Amino acid sequence: MPARNFYTPLLITLAGALFFIPFLGAVHLFDWDEINFAESAREMMVTGDYTKVQINYLPFPEKPPLFFWMQAISMHLFGVSEFAARLPNAITGIITLLTFYIIGKKYYSSRFGLLWALCMLGSFLPHLYFKSGIIDPVFNYFIFMGIFLLVQLAAERKKSIRMNYAALAGIFIGLGTLTKGPVALLMLLLCAAVYWLSKSFRRFPALREWLLFFLAFILITGIWFAIDIWENG
Repeated sequence: MPARNFYTPLLITLAGALFFIPFLGAVHLFDWDEINFAESAREMMVTGDYTKVQINYLPFPEKPPLFFWMQAISMHLFGVSEFAARLPNAITGIITLLTFYIIGKKYYSSRFGLLWALCMLGSFLPHLYFKSGIIDPVFNYFIFMGIFLLVQLAAERKKSIRMNYAALAGIFIGLGTLTKGPVALLMLLLCAAVYWLSKSFRRFPALREWLLFFLAFILITGIWFAIDIWENG
């Protein structure tokens, strides 16, 4: 059984790498977002300024920098290319498959987790999103994890574990905000409101859990937003 527990995630990782990574650079960047995001990451490398997002060396305030940092790291490792610009999403795709497997295994069975991951791998949209250079795959993963952890908090009875879920949810939503802006927090709060309304507000998070969630959220987003506000108002 332990060997099976090791080989299944390895199989999923290899399958994801086989389907998502090859030929990433075979097609030119063609989407407006792909082109601009890759250029922003390249300009970070050229200027050495990783605190500002810019296009054509002018401020580009529409997006926070996390995804461009990922692309810049990839470009440092593999050179400025289509492959490097798209690699962060391919890796996100592999992580997403493993996440589905782990969640499915925990709450149902290892077989269910494997089938869930394979169903995602066999769908059309992942092969479009995880081989692109747009922000959405990374952003969607952070949002999914934040909402999932908040739902787990609602179902958990142990206070210590609930606090852990609250902190982790805040971290993931903070990362989502660093990826695409405050819409990450808005999406989580809307989903939470609908969920607890459907449950007649049973097991609603305690005040200390919300405080921990927002503390983790602020600490993560403060990595960049606090600096940007300090410098630019």
